[in-house]
Amino acid sequence: MDIFCRLTGFARTAPWWILAVSVLVAVLIYYPGLNGPFLVDDESSIKHNSYLKIEGVRAKDLQMVAFVQEPAVDLGGPLARASLALNHYYWGGEAFSFKVVNFLLHVFNGGLFYMLAALLLRHLQGVGYLHARLYASLAAFAWLLHPLNLAVVLHVSERSTVLAVFFGLLALLSYVQGRLSVAKGGFLSGVVFLVLALVCYTAAVASRQEAFLLLIVMLMLEWFVFWSRDVRSNRENAVMRNLFVWGLMLLIAVVFLYWHNGVKADLFPATISLSERLLTQPRILLYSLGMIVFPRPSVFGLFHDDFSLSTGLFSPPSTLFALVIVVAMVSLLLRYKRKQPVAALFILLFIAVYIYQGFVCCATHAGERLNYPFSFGVLLAVVLGIMAVSRSLLSMNGKVAIVLIFGLFFASVTYARAKAWQDMNRWTFTMLKNHPASAAANYQAAVMYVELSQNLQGGSAQAEEYLRQAVEHFEKSASLKQGDAAPLLAVMLLDAMSRISSEKSTLDALLGGTPPLQRSPLVLNRINILQRAKLALQTGTLSKWAVDNLIRLSNCERGGQCRLDVGYIDDLLGSALANETLPATSAYRARILDELAQRQFVAGNLAEAKRLALQVMSIAPENASYALNAAVIMAANGDVDLAMGYVGEVLAGAHPEAVKARAYVLRNSLKAGSK
Repeated sequence: MDIFCRLTGFARTAPWWILAVSVLVAVLIYYPGLNGPFLVDDESSIKHNSYLKIEGVRAKDLQMVAFVQEPAVDLGGPLARASLALNHYYWGGEAFSFKVVNFLLHVFNGGLFYMLAALLLRHLQGVGYLHARLYASLAAFAWLLHPLNLAVVLHVSERSTVLAVFFGLLALLSYVQGRLSVAKGGFLSGVVFLVLALVCYTAAVASRQEAFLLLIVMLMLEWFVFWSRDVRSNRENAVMRNLFVWGLMLLIAVVFLYWHNGVKADLFPATISLSERLLTQPRILLYSLGMIVFPRPSVFGLFHDDFSLSTGLFSPPSTLFALVIVVAMVSLLLRYKRKQPVAALFILLFIAVYIYQGFVCCATHAGERLNYPFSFGVLLAVVLGIMAVSRSLLSMNGKVAIVLIFGLFFASVTYARAKAWQDMNRWTFTMLKNHPASAAANYQAAVMYVELSQNLQGGSAQAEEYLRQAVEHFEKSASLKQGDAAPLLAVMLLDAMSRISSEKSTLDALLGGTPPLQRSPLVLNRINILQRAKLALQTGTLSKWAVDNLIRLSNCERGGQCRLDVGYIDDLLGSALANETLPATSAYRARILDELAQRQFVAGNLAEAKRLALQVMSIAPENASYALNAAVIMAANGDVDLAMGYVGEVLAGAHPEAVKARAYVLRNSLKAGSK
């Protein structure tokens, strides 16, 4: 094995040295990004999320975090939310501590990937002990430093992803070890490992629901590793094989049906057909492989919604080419499954996940979250391919050096990305530069300009210019994604706020005896913006940003901070409720109905407000905010008993102290009023 592996002592410790160096380099390249701020929705969903601010590590606090969450905030499963709450409790609400924990989980995941790869190489491919550890450590080195993983690590809301991968890898390690023990006759130890695998699998699903895909991984392991082994073994192993294969298939069906039924209505885009998703997936797959093997800084970004859909085999022409390439890859991998079973297993798994995504996932997506766990298998296959080169062409030292050079190249790209994640403005401009045709990137650029305007003295020329830049990017976002009302509603919100500001400035100038400053309006055709927003709300797919902006606009108008023509808000809310893709039990519908109920209550239409509030409670009876709003409306309608019932349920449930304080005040008010 050349000098690198002839020295037995060094050969045995080389993997540990490689792993140690990879961790050290990872710390250095991630450090700038670890010091960066919360990005995108992290500020609202984590820093200002009252449900994560527990006052102690008590059962009721953890129960509140795990099973109750802020409306319209998706932080993953109960275990992920609990980890964020503990993070906040022990280290405060600043971004640094959350990112450090994500990074530590990322490092642990690299170590677990190393252990899993070494185990599979030894028992599936028959690679020697020293070589298996060396190959696995080189793949872990490349994976830990790869720029594709940075977005998942530094985007705090992705805690659920890194945590699910952590427990998922523990489940796979336990599963493989347990099945190997059963195959060797160690039935009792095998059962212990398999029970541990079930516990870790449950923890993975409790971190992120999509972790049920581990069952597909286990089925492929059965096919690649244990099927032929069990056939040659005794009857006990054959029975175990059938139990696990058919049991896993049953679990896949049950979990899939439950999960699919829960997300289909809210997340499936009405504008993307199944055929379009399936035709686009091969192009996305090859695009993702390119990001993994040859990472170019210009392709990375948190948003990849600028990836064009395939509407036919020749639209675009690369569709047919990508489809042929993927079919050829699958055929080749099946042909060489016995010669390179580990590489074939991981690449086929990568392809299978993308095929699954095309069939059932929420949308065609070329993002980076999905590639976080599955990119390791691709990198391991690349390492095995380099190591398979004939010794006459390349020595072992040369092969190892090539992998290490690639890893350091990955590290340089990751460091550049981390520097961009250190500053909000730089991150936004970098993302917009890399993906100028991304609706989401333009939306975030507009948000940045709004914040820049707010940081300046109100009424200054520079602040006005920033607002116009914001409107321009919101308009571009709307043109790039026709069915999304979020940017149009944001434009309406900025315009409505500027009208109030303009009126106040004019009044102050007149009272001061000076001529008022003439300002041109932010929006020249308000009717056009309104009509486009109504159409998008009624016929498009309602996004979280769209619903958030709709509620903000209504709250702003109700609070007297915005100037809108009479009837605008009610028309917009009505258009959203008329959307056929919005199911009757959607969380978005509950938010919109709750806002409508509040508006009717303020307007004095108590009967209509009561009717709407009852609808809200039928959809989301566990939501404390809705329950307290409904209690106020019921009390105003004279139904004090029902109001007290809603308040009592809030007080009996697990909710933040601020929410319960409001409930106590309301209960005392109701008691005083009934006397």
